Amino acid sequence: MPSKAAPGPATTGSALGLMLSTSGVWWAVVLDGHHARLFVREHRRAPFRESADALALDAEGAPVEPRETGHHHGRYEQIERQFVGRIARNLERHAKADAFDHLSVFAAPIALGVLRGVLGPHTTDRLRKSIAKDLTGLSRTHIAARLNAGEI
Repeated sequence: MPSKAAPGPATTGSALGLMLSTSGVWWAVVLDGHHARLFVREHRRAPFRESADALALDAEGAPVEPRETGHHHGRYEQIERQFVGRIARNLERHAKADAFDHLSVFAAPIALGVLRGVLGPHTTDRLRKSIAKDLTGLSRTHIAARLNAGEI
């Protein structure tokens, strides 16, 4: 489904490179249950670069990071779910502000399942690709190079 800000037909090809031919600002989120990294491409010919600012703080200015919530059964999973939920709310806030036109998500399988369940409507409208693949352990250079080459 095309973004309202993106002219032309929607791209539904499986290769990220095909989808990147669409105009507008692209955000690529690399996520697991404890880490979220954002890569931004400002226009069609620009390379992806990691951005620490957009997902680092929530609407209240608090750092978006996993928070310990006490000792109980399922604590680890609850912390991950809360973290992914905070990232989803932050993405929705930025989507409402038209900070990006298109979104790709590369996430650990469990985190991606949680994220899909809590994404807001503005973010969902901009979601072009979501892949269950944990890339959080890769270097910034490696992820950016793979995004720029359309390999992921």
